[in-house]
Amino acid sequence: MEQVKEIFPVLITGRLYKVFILLLLIMGWMGPYVFGTGTGSRTSKLIMVRPALLANAGATGVFLCGADTFYQPPILCYHQVRDWKASDSRSDKAYIMPVKTFAEHMKILHESGYQTLLPQEWLGYMERHEPLPEKCFILTFDDGSRGQFSNALPLLNRYNYKAVFFIMTVTIDKNYYLTREQLQGLCKAGHVIGCHTWSHPDMRFLKEGDWYDQVVKPGKLLGDITGNTISCFAYPYGSWNSNAVQQLKKNDYKMAFQLNGPYEKGSQMFTIRRIAIDGRWSGATLMKAVSDFNVHR
Repeated sequence: MEQVKEIFPVLITGRLYKVFILLLLIMGWMGPYVFGTGTGSRTSKLIMVRPALLANAGATGVFLCGADTFYQPPILCYHQVRDWKASDSRSDKAYIMPVKTFAEHMKILHESGYQTLLPQEWLGYMERHEPLPEKCFILTFDDGSRGQFSNALPLLNRYNYKAVFFIMTVTIDKNYYLTREQLQGLCKAGHVIGCHTWSHPDMRFLKEGDWYDQVVKPGKLLGDITGNTISCFAYPYGSWNSNAVQQLKKNDYKMAFQLNGPYEKGSQMFTIRRIAIDGRWSGATLMKAVSDFNVHR
């Protein structure tokens, strides 16, 4: 929490940030039930797995895209990966993943036969109109805290897992956060760097003059650092509106990730849902969230 306060002392108070993140994580746990069950909800007809499509998918996979449907692989969202400190509050622990727990998560995913998928690979499957492998997921990390490199990366290497790291560029080379050299190393190892704005604002409240600083400039900087085109974006706090979607499209992003709100019909690839992983979840709890992700109850 101290790292966040160092970067955002004016934007948001520490207590409000903690409460906001805790609410998002609670919603992440309830997401499959809140957003995937109501027959009249905007999301349910987009994510429910229809028996006919299951039959057509066969043994190779069930995540498909169509004119009136949107099926996506489970996407996991982690934040800090480090052991808890005595100063960490209960709400801090919701988004700080102890190293041992993270190791348990990766181990149970691997032993259950899950493989990681990168965003461009997912797009390739959709362009070819092919179902995805049945047991696949996209692994993402938000904010670019240094423990993602020092603590999480060795475990990803153990299982040959690849991930997307969403970076807010104001923190690059700052204490507790990833350096330019580490971002370059992640790219060389086959991971993907995505944009998480410059300073982590709620994008619903940006003004016209803010878009260049928060969307265009950070993407260019990350592209210069990595040598790659930055095509993936993650909304801070998972918050977005139609204007934010249009700004990302206008500036050549290909997909954008929220947390667990409803999709925007016609712009599903810019309102992709993720599971916000709670630092207190056991491996069994994680696997239930993954298995329930595309299930219509």
